[in-house]
Amino acid sequence: AGLALYRKSGFRVVGVYKEQGFLDGRWVDTIIMEKLLEDPS
Repeated sequence: AGLALYRKSGFRVVGVYKEQGFLDGRWVDTIIMEKLLEDPS
């Protein structure tokens, strides 16, 4: 759900840290995203 919102806002996935954190009794991945800003000049 949150991932779709970020993508809709112009972000893209650039990497994934596998099993980075422990949440609710299971290992979860961390998704790294970026949004390149336009050059203001």
